[in-house]
Amino acid sequence: MTVYSFCQSFLNTLLTHFVEKDACAKIYKQGVEQSEQDNKVVKVSYQDAKECLESFRYNRTIAVKTLDTIKKTLQGFYPYLEKAKEEPAPEFSTKPVDLIKELDLLLERDDYTTDLQFMTDVQDTVGSLKDGHLFFSSNCYVSRFVFTQQLYLYSTIKNNETQVIQVLEDLLDPSNDECEVTKIDEHPAMEVIIEFAYTLPEFRDLGVAFNNALTSYTINNGTNISLNQPQFTTRSNLPEKSSISYTLTCTKKNSTIIEKTISREWVAIDQIPRVFKDSKTYWNEFCIAKHNDTKVITENKNKELELKHGRLLYSEDFASFYTLGETGIVVISSFISESSNDTKVVMDMMKGLNHGFKLLAQARVKKLVLDLQNNNGGFIEVSQFVVHRLFLSANPFFPNDNLVTPLFSLSVQKASEKSEPSTDFSPKAYLNAYTYQQFDSATDFLGENYQIRDNNKVRTTNKYIDANNTQDFQEIIGSNIKPLPWQSKDMIILTNGLCGSACAALAQHLSDYENVKTVAVGGFYNRPMSYSSFIGGSVTDFVTLMGMLKELNVTDDNIAPREFLVSTTFSFTFREIYGWKDERELLEFSFKPAKERLYYNNKNVRDPSLLWVEVAKLID
Repeated sequence: MTVYSFCQSFLNTLLTHFVEKDACAKIYKQGVEQSEQDNKVVKVSYQDAKECLESFRYNRTIAVKTLDTIKKTLQGFYPYLEKAKEEPAPEFSTKPVDLIKELDLLLERDDYTTDLQFMTDVQDTVGSLKDGHLFFSSNCYVSRFVFTQQLYLYSTIKNNETQVIQVLEDLLDPSNDECEVTKIDEHPAMEVIIEFAYTLPEFRDLGVAFNNALTSYTINNGTNISLNQPQFTTRSNLPEKSSISYTLTCTKKNSTIIEKTISREWVAIDQIPRVFKDSKTYWNEFCIAKHNDTKVITENKNKELELKHGRLLYSEDFASFYTLGETGIVVISSFISESSNDTKVVMDMMKGLNHGFKLLAQARVKKLVLDLQNNNGGFIEVSQFVVHRLFLSANPFFPNDNLVTPLFSLSVQKASEKSEPSTDFSPKAYLNAYTYQQFDSATDFLGENYQIRDNNKVRTTNKYIDANNTQDFQEIIGSNIKPLPWQSKDMIILTNGLCGSACAALAQHLSDYENVKTVAVGGFYNRPMSYSSFIGGSVTDFVTLMGMLKELNVTDDNIAPREFLVSTTFSFTFREIYGWKDERELLEFSFKPAKERLYYNNKNVRDPSLLWVEVAKLID
């Protein structure tokens, strides 16, 4: 053997040994072997992904500083810390939570061995408030891998009285489609899904969480339909075990009933392959890096939309308009466009919606169905525009306020010293919600308002609305616009409860103040369900917050949060939103049940037009 051959053999042996010891390196090697093409997803075994994610040891210094930053941020700006300690509405599945106390308890534990264990507990603790705007995760772990079983489940009603779980689509074995799932890991399937739904962090209404655990559809651009990944069989966090077993009862075409059990391994999809080569480069890229611009590649299940009923009039990437006989269907899947987030996009979205409504009016439809299923919100201005366009005389805004804490007060004082509003803390960016007058000082904005929450006295700002939206509306529709031809009695709102933030603001405004009927689909049989969720008020993220605090020169204050030592995603509700009929009604914590109920079946879960036909019949 030549010296060169010996060295090459030695290096190969060393590399093989290194890969065997370093799970992240093993994943990199698999990715290279599967495809040399950049930006292609790579499938990884559950065990390899688990070993890679668990290879980073628990670091108490990082843990202490992480919790300190979270707590100072929430204590300075999050409005619901005291409210979350109170008993929730009886219709909700939440429990009272003292979030700061629960976070402190994590540091008293002495059994953490991996960073993943600690960060997962922090994420779950923050998520226990069931606030869809409040989210924390370590970028080391969440969404680095998506764990999937390629099994789409949904709920249907059997014999008009029994609720069951069924297989919508099985990508690995289509013969399982339409089979009833009777047991999951030897336990009754419904019980397992409900127990899982309890753990989901975004929804106070368990029926809405149940819908989110299963699959549903979203219409894209009016011509395509995508199946939303059911959270039970698609997870962004590491599942507790490597597989799940499903006991199925299948009825064949000749009426033969077959029972079988399938076992599904979790498969990890590496969405950003080959950005890392081993555990060290993984840590540096995902855990330490503050900014990661690498595009995430996903494999969505999309197909051409086939409607038995309805004709497409007009579509944008976020909204589609159809006619269904004498009924107009307005599907708004999001209040965010695929374009960049700037003022022009907001104006363009409002123009698109205005055009769609005018086309429906020209088509002389007599009824209007607003389909808001799976709409997680977006630009509140666009949501408010829909209210304004449908009801020109309506006040489309809700009153907002902030909790006045020492850090919030300091930030407002600093912002008020600037001649122009440049951050969300500037009083000049808002109008008094009752007088429509601009606040002229920090004192005028902060006010002297107090509430009792969990037996504690908290201070809130004077209630306000955003300053410029009305002017934008007039620019879109003009000053002498003709009202649209529909009245409240001609309209109905359809959701599956997954209607949050700006979507919730739209739905709740139309329902509470314009008397538009609501119908919710899915959830639990014969149990009231919310037609909207996590209305919040507004949301911001930690990076944006720190940018504002730096601009105001308050980051050096002892009460201000410090930058995280590791890369995280951290967002939270920034301001509260109230109702008009009762100025004390904090909408985030109000149960808003739909007036009417419908349920998915094996036909309307695939063809939304069948559901629209049912909904249209509910309009008076």
